[in-house]
Amino acid sequence: MARPKWATPERQARLIQLWAEYGNKCLLGHPVCPNLEHYAYTGPKRVIGGKCFRVVWVDKSGEPRRDGDGQRITTLEWSRTEVTKAIVHEVVLSTLYDKVSEEAIQEWVSEDRAEDATAWKRERRRLHSQPEFHKRGQYDSLAREIFLAARPLWDIEAVGVGAFTFQRALKVRIPGLDKVIWVNLPMPKGVSRNKRKKILKYGKGKLPEPEADVMYRVISEAVQRALSN
Repeated sequence: MARPKWATPERQARLIQLWAEYGNKCLLGHPVCPNLEHYAYTGPKRVIGGKCFRVVWVDKSGEPRRDGDGQRITTLEWSRTEVTKAIVHEVVLSTLYDKVSEEAIQEWVSEDRAEDATAWKRERRRLHSQPEFHKRGQYDSLAREIFLAARPLWDIEAVGVGAFTFQRALKVRIPGLDKVIWVNLPMPKGVSRNKRKKILKYGKGKLPEPEADVMYRVISEAVQRALSN
């Protein structure tokens, strides 16, 4: 049998505490009370009623059915559309624990109903709301996604000489890792020293395509190693 929603372990423990505190005491708090009136109180009771009407049985041809005496066979039925609801007060016999526990359970049920209504309003607002774009510093969420998608995987920041190889080395920044690596370049063939200096140091001129492909391949391999680590 499924437990009601209000019957959480914490609330069941609270009912045990109420029983230990009140037990079978009367409504006035007497532990052993011989007076039956101390267990009686007038409480509200919800009553649901309907309108009663008499129905005549008929056969397939539509004629009323009759009993052995020739009287019409009728029955009483309740109207499902004309239902009345009312709250009446009646005298109830109860212990102090029963009264206090019922009030606590009614309060818990009201709390759960309010929490369900709040959760449903929050869920409905989430389902029907427009997407929100949060502004953070220089970019909002959409512009940031566009910027990150268009950002290069690596970028050359400076050109120097390796301390161990005494060859040209590039300072390469990886924006995705916020990391800087140094990549040693092989000596380009078929390019004079003066032209290499203008290209690598001042950015003037252009490397031959085979040498440029070698340089980008070396840098890409170094970046891939850094990403894998």
